[in-house]
Formats: sequence, structure tokens, C-alpha cells
Amino acid sequence: DKCVGLVSSSAHGQRVGKGIMMATIDKDYTAQGTKLEVEIYGERVGVTVSDEAIFDMKNEALKA
Repeated sequence: DKCVGLVSSSAHGQRVGKGIMMATIDKDYTAQGTKLEVEIYGERVGVTVSDEAIFDMKNEALKA
């Protein structure tokens, strides 16, 4: 187990139905799709590195 970064903020993305985190991580772990774990209140949660904009471009959730 090795610490490779630090989460600076997180929130639930209402329109995309996912948790979203902003983090600074070591460059060796920044590839799109890299699987990591984040510790939240003592519990480890799996996360996936993404450099894509996470939003509902077509407003599909708004129109539903």
C-alpha cells in the first residue's frame, strides 16, 4: 500500500449519477483508466482515473 496522491475535493455529480473527485496524483498513475483506491472515513473505495470532462453534454438527465 502506497500513497500516490491527495484528493482536494469531491462531490456527487447529480446529473451524471457518479461521485466526482479532484486529486493530485503521482505522474506514474495518471493514465486514463488507471484503477486506484481512495480511503474515505477509513474505508477504501475503488476509483478510476479519468481526464474526460464529466458532465451530461446532451442534457439527457435534464430532459428525462
